[in-house]
Amino acid sequence: MSENEIRVLYVQPGKYPEERTIPNTLRALQELVGGDIECCRPWRDSVCVICNDSGKIDGLPPNRLYGHTDFLAGSFVVCGNGGEDFISLTDRQVFLSLFLVLKIMHIKNIKTKKGKQKNENKKCSGWCIVLPQ
Repeated sequence: MSENEIRVLYVQPGKYPEERTIPNTLRALQELVGGDIECCRPWRDSVCVICNDSGKIDGLPPNRLYGHTDFLAGSFVVCGNGGEDFISLTDRQVFLSLFLVLKIMHIKNIKTKKGKQKNENKKCSGWCIVLPQ
């Protein structure tokens, strides 16, 4: 049985995750991620990460690390996994997902206005992992 609205975490590049209640429709998910959706399951808990299917190809900004060598590009949504349906996150899943998303941090390309790399912490050049603002 499908829920009409679901409780999710919405994660935008460079920002803290937001808890939202959204319509449980393909269109609503596509609007949040900015295109066709792809679902992955990065953690053992029964949650889904819904991201833009072509985010990297389309040049969307890196958001969070995915594993040790990959990343999610653009905004993504974390929701519950109900088998064939997306479902609301439980309180426990919200807490665990927030912990994991914040632990993963985000990725930022640090550049000056002239387009040159800016080394803010003397250990970083190019793509850097930094805490959200």
